[in-house]
Amino acid sequence: MQNISSHDLQTNYYFQPVAIETTGVYSKSTAPFLSGLSKKLVDVSGDPREHQWLHQRLSLAVARPKGNAASILACVQV
Repeated sequence: MQNISSHDLQTNYYFQPVAIETTGVYSKSTAPFLSGLSKKLVDVSGDPREHQWLHQRLSLAVARPKGNAASILACVQV
């Protein structure tokens, strides 16, 4: 297996933190990033629905039972 240096990662990849509240609100840097990403998805696929599908997939990832919702419910005392 080849070792990858941090320099290789810096030149080949773009790191973008993505923050999504459970209410669906995006952070200030996340919104433009996702907008650009969805435009690229539409360009590559040719399907204008890719924009909506991306946001739906992200919403499901945040709300799924084994995801963020479970961690919040674990903190609530009943």
